[in-house]
Amino acid sequence: MVTVTGVAEVAGEERVRELARMLSGKEDSEAARLHAVELLAGSGSVGATT
Repeated sequence: MVTVTGVAEVAGEERVRELARMLSGKEDSEAARLHAVELLAGSGSVGATT
């Protein structure tokens, strides 16, 4: 058996969406999206407020 994985860099709104998805386990959660924006803004990440 072989396991294959991949990595893709995400930025801007896509980064916010992906972090929100990881936080909530759902594709579309406004609460998780707002939390993701807050977390990224606190980290000084570029594109955190998109």
